[in-house]
Amino acid sequence: MKAIVVLIYTNRLSRSADELARGRAEALRNARKAVELAPDLPIGHGALAEIYRSELKIEAAAEQYRRVNQLAGGDPDELRSYAAFQAAMGRTDEALRLADRAISLDPLDPWSYGTRALVLLADRRYAEVVRSAEVLKRQSSNLYDFPVVLGDSLIMLGRFDEARRALAEENPDDPIRLASEAVLAARAGDRATAVAIKTKLEQLYGEAASYQYALILASLGETDQAIAALERAWQIKDPGLLGMKIDSFLDPVRTDPRFAALLDKMDFPT
Repeated sequence: MKAIVVLIYTNRLSRSADELARGRAEALRNARKAVELAPDLPIGHGALAEIYRSELKIEAAAEQYRRVNQLAGGDPDELRSYAAFQAAMGRTDEALRLADRAISLDPLDPWSYGTRALVLLADRRYAEVVRSAEVLKRQSSNLYDFPVVLGDSLIMLGRFDEARRALAEENPDDPIRLASEAVLAARAGDRATAVAIKTKLEQLYGEAASYQYALILASLGETDQAIAALERAWQIKDPGLLGMKIDSFLDPVRTDPRFAALLDKMDFPT
């Protein structure tokens, strides 16, 4: 568990490549020790999967996720994590199956529904995300807890005022919320606000938010700067890059040859 906590801290709060590397190294040591002490317990392999994912070691992460599923069987936490990973790989049918299974096994955990919404977002089924949020809010409001996923879906549907309200439900300093708010501003034609939010992100997270800068710059039409941010994200192994295959906010730069070259470096499974 400590490895997972350290990894989350590293991804959210580090400001430099050195801090990212130190945090990941500590997490990796803890996870490997956990697997050494209890090789048949899924939690250690789950921690390794998350660490490899954050380091963009996709095949190594996939191997650990598969191992977790062999050991854990129907553990909802592991199903949700694996579903999110599969969605990032573009395997949304399998991801949705895993998310639905997590809901059936753990119907009272909001994370199950948030994972399903994330898979639908990855599959560009934006209206379904919105409908699922509406149903949960109406029938079981305690199970709704995916304001950024909802906000992103509303952005893609052009429903900017609703998106703004949805995003406001998240922690105001959350880097994912801030990036989405900047993308929203850019798409709404408010360049000054988008740039101001990007500046706030830089002050809070430094280069550790390089992937988020790429999303904002792409939405502002700054292709060269967006590609440069993605390349910097690759250099520091920003885990956000795991979503670049399916992230609709990157569509403005998706046809650039440099984007394709970076996708090749990521070595996503076909």
